[in-house]
Amino acid sequence: MRKTVCSKGVFLLVLVSLGLTWAGGGDLFVETYQIPKERFPSEALEERSIHELLEVSGMEFGEGASASADLEERTITLINTEEQLTLFESWLQGAETKGPGAIHLIAEWIEVEASLYHDWMFENRITKDGTPLRRQAQEWVRDESATIVETVVLQSRTRVESRSESFSFLIYPSEGDPPEIPSKVDLSGADSKAPMTGGISAAFECRNVGTNLYTVTALASDNETIDVNLNAYLVEENGRTEWPPHDGHPLVVISNPKFYTMGALTQVTGRHGRYSFVGTMKPRKAAREDRKNPLVLMFVRGDVVKSLPKNRVKYVPGNQTEGDAE
Repeated sequence: MRKTVCSKGVFLLVLVSLGLTWAGGGDLFVETYQIPKERFPSEALEERSIHELLEVSGMEFGEGASASADLEERTITLINTEEQLTLFESWLQGAETKGPGAIHLIAEWIEVEASLYHDWMFENRITKDGTPLRRQAQEWVRDESATIVETVVLQSRTRVESRSESFSFLIYPSEGDPPEIPSKVDLSGADSKAPMTGGISAAFECRNVGTNLYTVTALASDNETIDVNLNAYLVEENGRTEWPPHDGHPLVVISNPKFYTMGALTQVTGRHGRYSFVGTMKPRKAAREDRKNPLVLMFVRGDVVKSLPKNRVKYVPGNQTEGDAE
């Protein structure tokens, strides 16, 4: 393993240990990088040029490639191949950031005929990797044996609470003061009747009717393993309930909405780009009339965004740019 430590400054490049191999050849591009103050090799640059520092650290400079540094602005400008610039950025990103990049979390609810799932489960063992079952579910979707009920895509970062909500906010009374007869009444008139106050709502509740997804993701040091704390539920209004029943002929009827919820509160562990099978749920009614015994399968998948593509500016000797690279 090659390791270069400057006698002055804190500019360290451990390229081989990071799996970076520099190679020459190809078109040249120019990029300027802002280096944090604590990592900029100011003292080391008093003895060597940035070109020399990078060269002894393992970077190869082919024909036309170069490196320069601005001590006041703390910037490094590199003219090199796409591959070498990308590798330098990989090192720089790892040096600058305290944690990994973004995570795209995908949650899916897929309704199938229960017999299809039970047949598959009878022939296959459920494992930590839910990708085989998700692949089978996609085949069911293609031949119209299954229906994708809901899909949520949410971008987050490790150890950050994130949520996605698509709902109607329903407010409804939950408690009421019963009707009362006044303590004093005058019934002297021939047509007088005992008065009664109406029921009064004393408290209210609210419910998110729709799709609700709450997550906290944690990415392991290998940048591949993802732990997902998951609270996901689909809520729909399912009519109303009344008290007391109509057959009692009450003077005042209290009516409240009914809700049907499919939800999961759990933690799953998966791998980058692979599905985790969260579990099954029972829908209130089938998405298709010919589906006699529907069952909803829930999956989650995490995709780690490890780097963002850059639009390079090609370097041409004698000219500053030739235009944006494709």
